[in-house]
Amino acid sequence: MSKAARAVRSIRGGPGGGSAPAPSTRPLRLLIPAGGAAPGPPLGPVLGQRGVPISAFCQDFNARTQAVRPGVPLRVRLTVRVSSLTETN
Repeated sequence: MSKAARAVRSIRGGPGGGSAPAPSTRPLRLLIPAGGAAPGPPLGPVLGQRGVPISAFCQDFNARTQAVRPGVPLRVRLTVRVSSLTETN
């Protein structure tokens, strides 16, 4: 199991009764190679489940890590905050 998958499992854990805080408010901890963020697995599904625009994240991450030697694994902590606005029909 990859470290990204373990991070997702640890976030999903907890009581199912709704008493636990929303999983999207907890930080995601990932290892992403410098300049190697891609929208495919394992990164894409992890971010997509939380509503993060995957392609924008990958482009921004790769641009910010250009100065780092390509392929060096970087620890990333990403906090996703959910808007309190909801649509009702």
